[in-house]
Amino acid sequence: MLETKAESDVEGSAVELVVDRAVVSLSAIAEVSGNLDGVQRLTVRQKAIVTPAVRDLLRQQKIELAYRANNNAKPTNRSDVSPAATAALQLFIGVAETSNTQMDLLLKLLARASFAVRRLAPAGLVATIDELAKQLAGPATIGLLLTTEPAAAVCLSNRLPGVRAMAAGDAGTLAALAASARAIGANLLIVDPAGRGPFAMKQLIDRFCQGAPRTCPPQWRGRLD
Repeated sequence: MLETKAESDVEGSAVELVVDRAVVSLSAIAEVSGNLDGVQRLTVRQKAIVTPAVRDLLRQQKIELAYRANNNAKPTNRSDVSPAATAALQLFIGVAETSNTQMDLLLKLLARASFAVRRLAPAGLVATIDELAKQLAGPATIGLLLTTEPAAAVCLSNRLPGVRAMAAGDAGTLAALAASARAIGANLLIVDPAGRGPFAMKQLIDRFCQGAPRTCPPQWRGRLD
């Protein structure tokens, strides 16, 4: 169900757009209002998935995003919770060595992902790692590095503050990859593209992104964060 209504709050009158759907996309918004002109707050279900495109539009138009636990509950303002808990997950991809064709196919496979994908400009291994480290300092961000030198990449990455890197090859299975990522609160996955096709790499990425972003486990704080 979609509806538009004005609702008063403690700060006065606000024009509110309520989208009562499990997935809130640009097309869902277009069905009811065409655009967000004049809207000051977008209210969605408590567990609704708000697509990255919608979140980008809300930021651009400075529209508040609120979550409603049930039909009678007061909306929960995003400012009441941590940015990392509410921001759309972003995956930054750095490429040190891989073919353009392979990368293009991988990006096409990730086009419908539930997280936003940002590709960094191609550069050398050290420069790419440095740029990934900068991006990982933001909320709700994780990274992927494609390189044929995974051992060096892990060592170089983990020298930088705030980076907790792991190599996909060390994990073995997808289940082991997820367990290893949880164990260190990994925020950077390093994958050797040699011998792996785009579909195989997408499987690794999907599993790594499950449960992200992760915080550094308490027992490793001061060393890994």
